[in-house]
Amino acid sequence: MDQPSGKGGRIIIAHVGSRETGLLQGSGLSFVRKKSTGDNDKEMNGPTWLKWLEDDVFPNISDGVLVIDRAPYHFKLTDDARPATTKMKKAEFAEWLVLHDAVPPS
Repeated sequence: MDQPSGKGGRIIIAHVGSRETGLLQGSGLSFVRKKSTGDNDKEMNGPTWLKWLEDDVFPNISDGVLVIDRAPYHFKLTDDARPATTKMKKAEFAEWLVLHDAVPPS
């Protein structure tokens, strides 16, 4: 029997579901990877991942647990998600506090 060479396109699939309810309608993401580099990160990347979560996943779930692997695009930090650091100047930290609704009341 002939074995596939592994040099063709690949299908990338992400979906949401549970044992109780099955796959969540309207929350699937799938596409054919165009490049055969073996590296999904060029096509499945941080912006694609975050847009899928924002548009198709979070609006359709009420609670649950997000389980991910350690793919680099799963760890993309945005300005909204970036934590404060000790290297921030006072004005930068103050802006971060306002942006994250973390200004103390007094």
